[in-house]
Amino acid sequence: MPEISVLMSVYNGEPYLEAAIKSIREQSYKDFEFIIVNDGSTDHSLEIILQHAEQDKRIRVIDQANQGLIAALNTGLKNCETPLVARMDADDIALPERLYQQKDYMDKNPHIVALGSAILLIDEKSQTFGKSTYPSNGKALGEYLYKIGSPFAHPAVMMRKAPVMELGGYRKAYKHAEDYDLWLRLHKIGGLDNLKTPLLKYRQHNQKISVQNAHHQALVSVIARYAAQAPKDPTKDLESLSEEDLKRFDHDPDHTAWQILDITSSGLMIEPSLENLQDLERHYPSKISKKSKPFAAQTHLKHAYAYAKNRKYIDALRHGIKACVIAPDRVINIMCLKLSQKL
Repeated sequence: MPEISVLMSVYNGEPYLEAAIKSIREQSYKDFEFIIVNDGSTDHSLEIILQHAEQDKRIRVIDQANQGLIAALNTGLKNCETPLVARMDADDIALPERLYQQKDYMDKNPHIVALGSAILLIDEKSQTFGKSTYPSNGKALGEYLYKIGSPFAHPAVMMRKAPVMELGGYRKAYKHAEDYDLWLRLHKIGGLDNLKTPLLKYRQHNQKISVQNAHHQALVSVIARYAAQAPKDPTKDLESLSEEDLKRFDHDPDHTAWQILDITSSGLMIEPSLENLQDLERHYPSKISKKSKPFAAQTHLKHAYAYAKNRKYIDALRHGIKACVIAPDRVINIMCLKLSQKL
């Protein structure tokens, strides 16, 4: 009986699906089951999946009418028959040692309930153009989780099935931030960590769900953050809130707005589009309250980075200075966090 299930949900993933499936089939660690949920694809995805299933008995195919990513992932989770579940997306590429290295670490660290890794960023032609690292110790990861955002690349995560199922899996109230919501809840019952070695090639393209829904994803992420820190889970009260409703709920509209802008601006760290950057600048809240300062400083740092990548160095310096003036302690903390990720 294998100890790992690889879980992939597919909806019209034809352009990159062949490479994604092949990267799992060619893992150095061989003893796994591969659960692929075809979520009502209308392209040739199912044909590609079935061709691989005929060649590899480790693949189990679940073909269903389109229900959306969250429902598909929960269906897949219920069908996983192993204690460990490795997430995978239909447009990414797992590096050959991924399953071996993550299982080895999970076996040696039984308190860890979810484990990610550094990632290589690839474009539509599978060319590598960057690398992203995430915090790799408990204190830094907790700081990142509550004050910055998701500490994982979702398709690079291996997690223990039992605690995930005890928490109810992915929650539909947090569409487009369902992974962040899950990490916040898992952090309360066990350890989270990242391997510093890149184990996944993470593809960036315009059709990616997180790109298409960046603002809504940021809004739902802030709701998930509030829910995780509330004395009781207020999901039922928050799940249908609009951005304006949320600002009234928080009693500090500018604080809510800075959090949303900070998370939305995270996309600039991967794709520093000058057009997107200038659009985000037009949405700066009018005030910065005391509790908003860390998020405002983070936003200005991200905008400084994006301007620097576009060789607009005076604008980059302007934003960097603003970040230091607004919250020098937060800037120092971020610099220390980034340094620790490099060590």
